[in-house]
Parts: sequence; C-alpha cells; structure tokens
Amino acid sequence: SLMDGLVAEGFSVYAVDLRGYGETPRDETGWNTPSKAVDDVVAVLGWLEERTGDTPHLFGWSNGSMVSHLLVQDHPDLVSTVTLFGYPVPPGMEFPEEEGDPGAPPMEATTAEAAASDFITPGSISQAAIDEYVRHSLEADPVRADWTDLHEWNDLDPSQVSAPTLILFGEFDPLTPIENQVASFEGLGTSDKALVSIEGGDHAAFLETPRAAFIHALVGFVTQPGR
Repeated sequence: SLMDGLVAEGFSVYAVDLRGYGETPRDETGWNTPSKAVDDVVAVLGWLEERTGDTPHLFGWSNGSMVSHLLVQDHPDLVSTVTLFGYPVPPGMEFPEEEGDPGAPPMEATTAEAAASDFITPGSISQAAIDEYVRHSLEADPVRADWTDLHEWNDLDPSQVSAPTLILFGEFDPLTPIENQVASFEGLGTSDKALVSIEGGDHAAFLETPRAAFIHALVGFVTQPGR
C-alpha cells in the first residue's frame, strides 16, 4: 500500500477514518459535513503532535484533499506541509446550500461498483489489484458515509493557504484536469509550493506502476530542508 511505501521511507503514517467510515461511528445526526471533518482532523493532528513532539505532514486524497485544504486555511500552524492529491473541483466552484432539515441519512450499502469507481482509466491498474482494493473496501466500509451541508466547501480559497503545499494529480485522472490543478497552484497564498503530474496515474491508480514516482514526489517535498 501507499502507507507501506512511506513507512519504508522512514515515516510513521496514520490514516483518519472520518465519521461514518471504517470503525469510526457517526455522530447523533448520522451526517458528516466539511466542518465536522475538519474538526476531527484538527483533533488528530493535535493528538499526533502531543504524542510525537513533531508537527505532522498532512496528506489528503480526493474529498480528503478538500478537507485538508479547508483545514490549513484556518490552522496552518498544525501542519509542516500539506499535500493535495486528486483535488476534484476547480477553484471557485459553487455548491448550492441545502434548505431545511436533511432528514435521516440514507445509509446505503456500499457496492463493488462504487468501491471501484475511482479506477477510471482502463489499463492504468491491473484487475487483480482493483479486485483486492474492492474486497478491502467492502470489508472496511459496508455502509456508505453520508454528507450534508456541502455548501461549506464554498469557503475553499487557495489564496488563504499559507502552509507549504504540494499538489499531486494523475496524468490520466479525468477528475483533475490540468487547467484546474494549475489554477489552484497559481492561486495558492504561499510561494513554497510544487505541482507534480504522476505519469500513468489515474484518480486512485498510484498502487502499481506509478507508485514509485508518487512516493518519490511526496517524500521529496516533505523532506526539503526546513521541514
């Protein structure tokens, strides 16, 4: 896994299951929101720094990159660097505000098709790896997490990011067109930044052929002098 690769490079690596993911329970509403996700990651970062004495490097993938972005806008002091991988929306995208009570969350069962949906470009990863990924996904998350208040994403603003930032995207990822990644990169409020396209990569296909290049780009950024 990607975590194994980073451990092999000498890092301690932690993954955060947000509310409703894995074995992390939902709160009393049953819904997750962008602001709740940020609050939970803030708590984990504080716990890690207290436990290790080091300021963590934050990595976010897909929707997790949006959570990471929102977090570092308000809490740049909690991270040494932030890496935004597979950032799926263009700068300035507007999310409509939901009206009224969202009601009970649907809590739909996770399907194999949904679990494999991040493997988009044919040939970017083997079917055997996809099948194994799907198997683990169905075991870890048999019920889909539910999100509301997505208009909170409207607070995302690259110009408010002051932490050292690495933007990573897969060459063949249709969710991350290069013009969107360049716009985010150019709009960042820090000059300590890098933009890297992972050759052969899809939205999730950093598990096989692109894996070494992915890890090299990530490790190279977070281990620069002064980190």
